[in-house]
Amino acid sequence: MWLLDTKTLQLRQFSGEFPGWRPGPQPVQTPHYAILSHCWREGEVLFQDIQDLDRARGMAGFSKIKHCCAQSLKIGYKWVWVDTCCIDKSSSAELSEAINSMFKWYGHAGTCLVYLDEVDHGDPHRQDSLFRKSRWFTRGWTLQELLASKRLVFFSKDWSFLGTI
Repeated sequence: MWLLDTKTLQLRQFSGEFPGWRPGPQPVQTPHYAILSHCWREGEVLFQDIQDLDRARGMAGFSKIKHCCAQSLKIGYKWVWVDTCCIDKSSSAELSEAINSMFKWYGHAGTCLVYLDEVDHGDPHRQDSLFRKSRWFTRGWTLQELLASKRLVFFSKDWSFLGTI
């Protein structure tokens, strides 16, 4: 499992094992981390892109990663997992493992940050709110992320806090 350091934005690989996951001696375990849930857009920063931060900074999706890391650090996480750049999709084995492990990874994350890039920071409880109409609620992965995650924190397009569940 690859995680991003929230201060340096450098990737580091961990075992993908969690405390108590299996009996016996434990490998270098995955640390406490936050995880991002979002909708993919044009210009996402991928695994190969994040290896070169100068190149990544020029990409449209970099702002999302930078703000995700800042919010994660703000609430006490040194590590964060972002699907766009923490999965080496050039490796079919790694991609397959990631898809098969996602429920577990969301379940072990301390907090799931949900970034709604088309939502202003208005009241999400209003019947006509953009929150309720967000594309995020129509994604196939959303149900898994809602069920597996211990805590979800919702953010608007300018990374303003919207609420938690």
